[in-house]
Amino acid sequence: MATDALVYVDNERYAEQHSLYSLLCAREHMSNGFVMVYSDILFSPDVLNQLMHADKDIVLAIDNSYQYHRHEVDKQLDLVRARSSEQSGRRSLSTADITEVLAVGKNIDAGQADHEFIGIAYFSEQGARLLQEVYDDCVGKNQAPFHEAESIARGGVTDMIQELIDRNIPVYGREIQRGWIEVHNKEDVEAAEMEIAAVKQIA
Repeated sequence: MATDALVYVDNERYAEQHSLYSLLCAREHMSNGFVMVYSDILFSPDVLNQLMHADKDIVLAIDNSYQYHRHEVDKQLDLVRARSSEQSGRRSLSTADITEVLAVGKNIDAGQADHEFIGIAYFSEQGARLLQEVYDDCVGKNQAPFHEAESIARGGVTDMIQELIDRNIPVYGREIQRGWIEVHNKEDVEAAEMEIAAVKQIA
C-alpha cells in the first residue's frame, strides 16, 4: 500500500522470520541506499544527516552514554566493540566521530564494549548491495546457528551486521551522544512529547 511517498511493507511471517527478514522484505526499495530505524526510536533529523554524510557505505549510530544510565527495563542492549578501544587498550576521554566497528550484539561483555547501537543505520547504494548479496548467500547455505540467533531464518539485524564484519566488509560507527531517545513505556512517551513541544516553542 502506498500513500504519497510512503510505502508500507509487512512481514507476514514474523513468527518464523525475525527482524532481519523484515528488513529484507523491503529489498526492492533499497537500490539507491537506505536508512534503517528501529520502530521504538525517536530522533532528531541531525542524526540521519550525520550518518548519511559520513562518506562510508555502512554506518551505525552508536552512543557511549549507556555506561552512565541505569536501565529500568529488562532488555539486553545491542553493544558495540570498536577498533579505537582495541588500539588504545583502555578507555579514554578522547573520541573520534567515526570509528570502525569490530563486533555488535547482545552477548558482548559490557566490560569490552564501547558503545550501544541505538537502532539507526545508513546503507549507501554499495552498502545495500553488499547487504543483499551476503544475506542471499547465508540463506542459500541455510546457516545455523547464525551468530546470536539459532538460524539465519531467526536472525536479527545485528546478526547480519556481524556477518558483514566477519566477511571483512567495513562497518563504521558514528558517535551520537544527543538527539535520540528509546520509547519503552508511557513515561517515555510523555517525556518525548514534552521535549517535542519545547522544540516547537523554540522554533
